[in-house]
Amino acid sequence: MGAPIMRRTAFALLSGIITDTGNFRHASSDSFKAVAELMDLSGIEYNEVIELLSSVPQDVSMRIAFLKAAQRCVIERVEGWIIVHSNVNSFGAQQPQALYQ
Repeated sequence: MGAPIMRRTAFALLSGIITDTGNFRHASSDSFKAVAELMDLSGIEYNEVIELLSSVPQDVSMRIAFLKAAQRCVIERVEGWIIVHSNVNSFGAQQPQALYQ
């Protein structure tokens, strides 16, 4: 469509392509072309995406707990800050990694 692709959008698209193709085990040449184009347009390096994907918890119950916490998020704006908080019942000591800085 010719619209610029923002870095966060490109990151999400790259993550989706990599996971949906099973880390390229089931990729087509179009998959590689799309990844190359997204990387060129966004300046994102492949290792950035892989590092993020490898930080996702593999324990299913932990992943469910994080998703439930996300569903219960409360978002507030305080003096120019966006504050997000949630309650969790399990894995309280675990902290999800920040996706973007």
